Amino acid sequence: MPLLPVGVFADGDRLVTRFAESFLLTAPHALSKPALDDWAAHDVMRRIAQLLPRALRGVYREAL
Repeated sequence: MPLLPVGVFADGDRLVTRFAESFLLTAPHALSKPALDDWAAHDVMRRIAQLLPRALRGVYREAL
């Protein structure tokens, strides 16, 4: 199922919504269930972080 990354943030008195292209998660092979969950979460969050201003990217600020 395709996923659609969406970033939503306030800019002054405006609410800004940014969309990226949808994508399919293609996981690396031979990962344990916990490692697969971790990989998927970080992959999705990196894509969402790209849609946010740098100051709002949290731990993903330096990863991009």
